[in-house]
Amino acid sequence: MARKPHPSSEPRQKKKLSAKQRGAYRLLLSCLLLAVVPTVFLVSYGLNQIALRGYGSHHPEVEIYDDARVFTDIRGNSLKNELEQLSFGQPVKLAILATNDVPTGNLNEATLNYARANHHEWLDGNGKKWAQGLVLISVSPQHRLVGTYFGENVKVPQKQQSDIQQSAKAYFRAGYWSGGVVAAANRSAHYVPGIYGPSDAYLVDLPVWCWGLSLLGAGNLIWGLWLCFSTRKNLRRARECVEHAKNRRGQAEKAFADIHHAGQYQKLLAMRHVQSARSLPRLQQHLDEFGVPGFCEALTQGVNDRSSALMRRAITLDHLNDVFICAAEFFNCRPGWEGVWMNEIGPVIEDLEVLARLADEAKKHVKTAEVSQVSDTTAQWIREQEASLQDLKDEIRQGSITPAGGLEKLEEISRDTRRRAQRVILLALKADPSSRGEERYRYWKEQQSRRGDSTIVPYKGRHYLGGMVSFYEPSTTILLNSQSAGVNLGSIKFSSSGTYIEPADGGHNWAIYSPIEGNHRAYLSAQTWKPGSGSSGSGDGSAGGYGASGGGFSGAGSSSSF
Repeated sequence: MARKPHPSSEPRQKKKLSAKQRGAYRLLLSCLLLAVVPTVFLVSYGLNQIALRGYGSHHPEVEIYDDARVFTDIRGNSLKNELEQLSFGQPVKLAILATNDVPTGNLNEATLNYARANHHEWLDGNGKKWAQGLVLISVSPQHRLVGTYFGENVKVPQKQQSDIQQSAKAYFRAGYWSGGVVAAANRSAHYVPGIYGPSDAYLVDLPVWCWGLSLLGAGNLIWGLWLCFSTRKNLRRARECVEHAKNRRGQAEKAFADIHHAGQYQKLLAMRHVQSARSLPRLQQHLDEFGVPGFCEALTQGVNDRSSALMRRAITLDHLNDVFICAAEFFNCRPGWEGVWMNEIGPVIEDLEVLARLADEAKKHVKTAEVSQVSDTTAQWIREQEASLQDLKDEIRQGSITPAGGLEKLEEISRDTRRRAQRVILLALKADPSSRGEERYRYWKEQQSRRGDSTIVPYKGRHYLGGMVSFYEPSTTILLNSQSAGVNLGSIKFSSSGTYIEPADGGHNWAIYSPIEGNHRAYLSAQTWKPGSGSSGSGDGSAGGYGASGGGFSGAGSSSSF
């Protein structure tokens, strides 16, 4: 008789926690952490702030010098009024400077020279430090630099200066200059010392771990609740999109069957149609299997990720119906074809606008005849292409060119736009007369080789046409771009930066375009790159941080790129 194996000899398998269990543990842990020191934290912090800040707060005296002309009102309120509402721990003068006059690429030096030329009151009596009570925020939109400078009685450590600058960078990268300044000024108000000493001094001996536990518990709970909210929102949106896609399926099928004279785009539309037909019932099945997660389950990251993926698939399928409906209107020149055409040219115009900025920035940064000539030639070519887009619309209306022929012309413009952007970038970096020009070129080449899908910048879905803002939907274009509905659903794959070309069935090459804004950002990064560090200032006010013209200036301050 065969002997049974001893229980201890059987391999033990770890039981994986369910989503419900992980959510319950998150909730329990958060409550325990929050209950450790809330009272001590609140009382100690309140006493600390009262002692350090005195009886009341101090609103700053604000001065704004917008030489770059980039600041705008905030929610109908002027930037000056927004800044005057901030509270500092002692009286300060808050000066804001926006300038593109940074000839050496050193914002510290440019800001100091500006103060010496225009505002002697920003300097102390000896001219070797910043004036008492001065908080100065300087930004160069063109050179992508931000700096912070402080009088001796209000100066903050280098780490806090970097944090102040960092708080503004997300706004600056988005072109929201007023918002970035407010964020930096608000962070400065937090760090600038009060009348009785530094703002981060502790009058109550509260261990650091108490703060950590309280913040960890609060953060863990808040994050879990946000995941729960986001999961339910994702699922609601996914189901709405699936129902909408089902209701419009018949209309989309009829439209697809009615697409004629699409030329080379007929097969591309057929591929996307197959994806749509296969994916819709499969997505419905996955949604049914997913169901409605309970509260504890919805507190976990894994469940949220799955719900987000389902939502993106549902939106894509809904947009695919739009593609077929729009394609039928366009290729058959039905009454709505002009609207479809305006949507198709959206990504092209947005790329042309980026190319125009790129050429202008290269011309301003690199003062060589070759770069200037290429930039001027590029600008002229852009104007010609913008005019040709209107001509193409008229030609389609008159029947002198087919809709498919119009799309082929758009593809030609897209290809030429990318080639010209590449040429401008290469020429500008190679011709950079600065001592680091060659190093920046090599840095840019290395960054290009490392770029992947995660670095692709999405189309904004808006552009300026005829002096007015025009909006479009990049996911519903017939021509493929990195955001097109169906690109990643099945047989059409997208995996690259810039332009990716992959043979489809039948040996035809489909070009999938990503925005050249990614190339533009890579160029800006290389243009201001410096080996070793992204900071151009010393942080402790040493003379070297203010360039060759500093003349022994030792005021506190630093700058960095964004």
